[in-house]
Amino acid sequence: MRIRKMAARVGVPVAATALIGVVGMASAYATNDWTPGSVTSSHYRTAISNIYGSHVDLGVYWKGNSVSINGEVKDTAKDHRSAVVEVRYQVYYSGHWHTHYRYPAKASGKGEQGIVYSQRSRYPARSVVARACVSNNGKIVTCDPHWR
Repeated sequence: MRIRKMAARVGVPVAATALIGVVGMASAYATNDWTPGSVTSSHYRTAISNIYGSHVDLGVYWKGNSVSINGEVKDTAKDHRSAVVEVRYQVYYSGHWHTHYRYPAKASGKGEQGIVYSQRSRYPARSVVARACVSNNGKIVTCDPHWR
């Protein structure tokens, strides 16, 4: 019995630490690292991703650490869930590279599409990748396991 009580006490800090980690990540989702516009690019690639009725086609343009994105997400399934594009990138500020995530567009309903209008990074950026996700009632339920 004594061991169970001790384990329960240890479990609470671990759970609290895990929760703090999730809450801490929320700030990265809320950042505004992008502004309307595009960059004159030297390089271009397409990130295409699909999962369970969500199709993402995102263009990534860059020259050095100036980056812009544009594209679309389409809902291709009649399942009452939404198709979402998730973008992961690193942005440089305060002397360090920080990994951030954002969801610039979604589409709800078979045949609907969401547009990622041309957006450029406000700060130096790198490692921009994207993937298709599916949401239900506003919460992400699954994503393509591979970043593109």
